[in-house]
Amino acid sequence: MNDKEKHDERLLSILRDHPEKEPPPVFTEQLRARLTDRSLKKKWRFPNFKTAIAICASITILLTLGFTFSTELQQAMNLTEKQPDTTPIVKDEDEQQATHEPDTEDPKAVFKLSKEEMNTYKSFKEDHDEEHLSSLSPVSIAKLHVQSRVDKDYETEYALYTKREEYVYWTLEQHLEDAKSSNVSPDAIRNAFAKLGKGEFELVEDKVGVIQFEGPEYDMRFRMIKGENDIWKVAFMPTQ
Repeated sequence: MNDKEKHDERLLSILRDHPEKEPPPVFTEQLRARLTDRSLKKKWRFPNFKTAIAICASITILLTLGFTFSTELQQAMNLTEKQPDTTPIVKDEDEQQATHEPDTEDPKAVFKLSKEEMNTYKSFKEDHDEEHLSSLSPVSIAKLHVQSRVDKDYETEYALYTKREEYVYWTLEQHLEDAKSSNVSPDAIRNAFAKLGKGEFELVEDKVGVIQFEGPEYDMRFRMIKGENDIWKVAFMPTQ
């Protein structure tokens, strides 16, 4: 190989190793063809062993990561599908009122004073002052009378009777004496007047009214008398 050929081979070697370099202007067509042919062969040459191992390892890692992500995504989707819907169902106002509306018909009604009635009853028991009754309705005052009978507080019971002379039938002493022979149980009294609180008051005369209510066996009437101070009191023998 002469010097020119050696020079050409060295130049070709440099250009093959550095394809970004431009061939010199004196580069012949023959050398360009040799450079192109060798460059293509070099371009598609199978990588060496270390490079091939690195490529395979990279592909394996990518496949593993892809499989793991796919498995976790599928598990998350399955969990979402199986998770029950715990979102509370909000009913509209009409449905809530219908659901919580109490039953107006109570076959097992129990006689009981309201909080206001009980407070008035306790105050009235202390001194029997009629002014304690001024804010109560005739029905509530009738219920206080029944409660005094349940409690066997016969003095309070008598104090709740009317004081109008034309309607007074017996004295306190007679009332206490008769009470000694009474054998009516508190439960029987509660049962008889269980629905007194739901009764309707009706004025039948200027100072006489009646409470009509449902008794255990038939409809009943409970008479009330208005005092001179416009406070209603219980008539003697109110249910007769």
